[in-house]
Amino acid sequence: MATEPITDFWPDYPIPPGLMLEEWLDANCIKQVDLAKRLNMSPKTVNQIIRGVAPLTAETIRKLEYCTGIHTQLWTGLESRYQEKRARLAEEKSLKENSDILDQLPVTQMRKVGIITCKPSDAVGTMREVLSYFQVADVETWHMIWTDTSPKKRVSAIEASFAGALATWLRLGEIESAAKDLAKYSPRGLNKALKQVKTLDVSAPGIDPLGIIQEILAQAGVGLVKVATFQGVECTNAVRWVAGRPVIILSTKIKTPAKILPVVIECLEYVLANPRTNAVNISAQRMTSDITLIASCTNVPQEP
Repeated sequence: MATEPITDFWPDYPIPPGLMLEEWLDANCIKQVDLAKRLNMSPKTVNQIIRGVAPLTAETIRKLEYCTGIHTQLWTGLESRYQEKRARLAEEKSLKENSDILDQLPVTQMRKVGIITCKPSDAVGTMREVLSYFQVADVETWHMIWTDTSPKKRVSAIEASFAGALATWLRLGEIESAAKDLAKYSPRGLNKALKQVKTLDVSAPGIDPLGIIQEILAQAGVGLVKVATFQGVECTNAVRWVAGRPVIILSTKIKTPAKILPVVIECLEYVLANPRTNAVNISAQRMTSDITLIASCTNVPQEP
């Protein structure tokens, strides 16, 4: 007769290792106070362990092995799974409570390009993918690093959504640049590359100025990528430092070769004039109020 395969089952709520300890006490007709004496611990601590309030330390686990005969590996495994489940539930609660930041992001477009793959109904999964995309541990850090639009700033919903879309575009540029094979950045090499770029003739039919410029700049340790922007962001280009290298991010709004060259030259001159800066320089074809908004939301220095 065939038997059903045995599978491990773990419920979706944390089970403290103290539950097994309590069952062992019942099976052996031992009171908590008596176990406390054997463990050389207070009855209060033993009760907290049973209720999952106090954690099982390495020392306590060793004592439990002596007193119960249950191996330390089992106690360690139970404690690890208990703490992991508690942390996971706490994380899910926090993500749900802070999922309103999704209103600041171009979530629909992020799904279309594959940044977010979770179902729209899965708020927790979506939040995890968003934090992973921006490489931050939590929502507070995301506000601090990427947008500076935390509730304390009292930024309007329109401003917040614009800053969120801008941050998404900048991050996509970072990811694209990370895939490039770049040499170590050299200001001297960049000066040389800039002279080469300025002498390029992009008027010839069929020429790919972007590819040519990318090869020239890669040898100087400068990244150049062109990525689609997101709704609400009219930026044409941005310059930022990533992993010790300057990266120029161009928007697909710059379509003709004749427009790419002057924009790149301007960005390269900015890099040389602002070495090793953490600031982001952004050029945008928007009203002055919106350029001010970029500055306030992403710590971008305003142009005079």
